[in-house]
Amino acid sequence: MRLPADWQERMAAVVRGAAEPDPAWFTGGPALSPLQQIGVYRQQYRLRIYEALAEEVPGLMHLLGAEAEEILWSYLDAHPPHAWTLNRVADRLPAFLAAFLAAEGRESAADRARVDMVRLDVG
Repeated sequence: MRLPADWQERMAAVVRGAAEPDPAWFTGGPALSPLQQIGVYRQQYRLRIYEALAEEVPGLMHLLGAEAEEILWSYLDAHPPHAWTLNRVADRLPAFLAAFLAAEGRESAADRARVDMVRLDVG
């Protein structure tokens, strides 16, 4: 099969979950079907993006503690990266966190400090 001219852009959209996969792009193998292969790529990408996000916001990770995973995954679900690079994956996190906490009615000093910290982390 010949790949389309925009295959990189389309593949990136598939891997990050922004577009439906074309199973014809994959051959499958003895252990995985084409759709299962795509699923593996998607899961690896999500895990790597999460790691990159956590690395960008160490102060917030510390202040969130056990809540970090839920909040960061919610952020990534709402704001999947739109580029090949892992840099600046947290750019929209300060606004997201403020809205997330406000929607839950959380306005404590600790929550305000978390929003301030993510602003510092993202810089």
